[in-house]
Amino acid sequence: MHDTKNTIVLIIFAGLLGGCAQDIGSRQLLRTAGAGEFGSSQFACEDTVSVAKNAGYDYEKLVSGCLKRNPAALHSIFLLTKNAGFDAASAQGNAAVLGMLLRRLGDDFVGRGLQKEPQDIQNAVHENLLYDFGWGNDDSITIPILKEWYPRAFDTLTD
Repeated sequence: MHDTKNTIVLIIFAGLLGGCAQDIGSRQLLRTAGAGEFGSSQFACEDTVSVAKNAGYDYEKLVSGCLKRNPAALHSIFLLTKNAGFDAASAQGNAAVLGMLLRRLGDDFVGRGLQKEPQDIQNAVHENLLYDFGWGNDDSITIPILKEWYPRAFDTLTD
């Protein structure tokens, strides 16, 4: 009986790990960001995609490039963060996407990419990431904690 319980627990755990390890596409990432930020995955950050399109970019394609660890796509997402004119829902969607990319791709890829950007772009990305992490609304999220979690991405951020 005890071995059966352990086997069942291991099977469930392996299934969960397998689900976590699945590759996520750009459309799914946008849907997940939309669900997290707006309570519904139905819209897939449409406002963010639309503002980016008006700025001459295919946002979903850029997210796909980021997921493939393409530095040029990441650079373009950073540029859009500063220069696309995101406001209200489009800014919230972009912040959610940036946060998901940082969590998914890690500090090494995203942080190193951000360190190559001019300070004004870094500041814009930091502002979005702070929003996504809940800084200012959640007392457990502090700048020192964010710097501990993501030292490269937040290296130039000051209190």
